[in-house]
Parts: sequence; structure tokens; C-alpha cells
Amino acid sequence: MPVIVRILLVALLVHPLLLGASLPTLNEDQVANVLEQHRGKVVVFNFWATWCGPCREEFPDLVRLYNENKDRLVLVSVSMDEPEDSDRVLAYLKEQKAAFPAYLRDFKDFQKFVNAVDPEWGGGIPATVVFDRAGRRIYGHEGKLSYNELKKIIDGQR
Repeated sequence: MPVIVRILLVALLVHPLLLGASLPTLNEDQVANVLEQHRGKVVVFNFWATWCGPCREEFPDLVRLYNENKDRLVLVSVSMDEPEDSDRVLAYLKEQKAAFPAYLRDFKDFQKFVNAVDPEWGGGIPATVVFDRAGRRIYGHEGKLSYNELKKIIDGQR
């Protein structure tokens, strides 16, 4: 089998968005499991929505940060759009070439969801929460972050 075919097959298996698959959901009971799946890497949770101007401005910097650092970090994107807007979310992720884990929010209790992620988070978006390789919260920010701000935080975890 030619190398390019193998690469494409692996890409499709690793990134279901390339297949047009539906977006998985994330609720308050699943946050700790997602974090645990990526223990050993820096984990950046980012909460955003397609209707949020600052979120859309920040998103290309997140894609760039991930692409330049995917050997040592995992970016977990969580759209706060309504579940019925999942097609719009998927289209935006594809447009941005977001090749990192992406979820659509599915909380039963918003405050429990916020507390499961970061009790210091006020619930506004965009929001970014960074966990170190051991799964400890090391940074949280509500509002838009620049590429340089994010890079400085990640570089501090070498």
C-alpha cells in the first residue's frame, strides 16, 4: 500500500471530522475522563461558540498553537453552541482545519459543568483552561488570548 494511502487512512481514523462524522458531546461527568485520557501532555481546554466574535478571532491562533506543539500538548475544543447547531460547528472546525479533539457541550447543569472544568471560571467565553502533564490546573482565562500569550503559557511547561 502506498505511503500516502496509509497516511490518509490513519488521518481518517484519528480525526473523524474529516469523514463528516457527527461531533461528540461533552458533559460535566466526562470532563475528568477527557483530561485523564491525555495525561502526560499539557492539555488546553478552550470553550467557544460560532456566534462569538472574540472566539472566532482567537480560533486561528489555537489552531496554529496546536499545529506547532502537537507533540507535547492536546487542545480540547468545546463548542458552547446549541446542540441543534452542530452542523454549523462542524463546518467551522473544517474551515479552520482544526485537527484536535472537538466536542459540543451537552451539560445537564451549567454550574456543575463549569466547576468540573475550573471552579474559578465564570462561565463566559472564550475561555481557556490549561492543565499540566499531571492533570493539575495551572492557568485559566476568560476572554480572548493571543497566540503569544498562549505560547508563553505552553512554553512554561517544557
